[in-house]
Amino acid sequence: MALADEFTRERPMLRGVSHVGATIAAMLGAPLLLLVADSPRAYVGGAIFATSLILLYGTSAAYHHIAWTPLFRAIISRLDHSMVLVLIAGTYTPLCLVVLSNAWGITMLSVVWGVAGAGIITNLARPATPRWLRVTFYVILGWLALASAGELAARLSASPLALLVLGGVLYTVSGIVYAVRKPDPWPRVFGHLEVFHLLVIAGSALHYSLVAIYVLPS
Repeated sequence: MALADEFTRERPMLRGVSHVGATIAAMLGAPLLLLVADSPRAYVGGAIFATSLILLYGTSAAYHHIAWTPLFRAIISRLDHSMVLVLIAGTYTPLCLVVLSNAWGITMLSVVWGVAGAGIITNLARPATPRWLRVTFYVILGWLALASAGELAARLSASPLALLVLGGVLYTVSGIVYAVRKPDPWPRVFGHLEVFHLLVIAGSALHYSLVAIYVLPS
């Protein structure tokens, strides 16, 4: 009970609440992605993207809402950081499988999942990696899509491109908030991590819209 009290006292009242809601939304939204997919590639891409959303938000919600023992708290913290990489790679997957040509798509898919895998191993093996370094790694991986910007621009119209870019911008801003721990509006109720969490939700909502409306049914 003492551990639970300490866990609650050290954290803002709303810590992790938004990611509980996001977990539920991701689970409810997963079947829709599978229903709108109109090809085997789209089905696989949608399933992987949906799974990455559920893993990210589910892990984050569990991390912030359960009074873990110090050992398990350290483990779930590493998993929480690793799920960011899973989401980034999971978001690339439907784009690589459905939108890009085989030459670009398979290459990008291999590179992104390879780099994400290396990052996950690093997170699990070296938990003391500085926060700013993790964020830099996430941002670089996220904007690796610029390598295929020409083909994306040729294959997507203005609306899906806007969703893709704006979602990436929101993720980048969220990374900056996480790294500098500001703004921290109401530390005892709604702190910098709550701002970070809402920006991540907004970014993933835009990318979900992109995948559900423009990528999988195409």
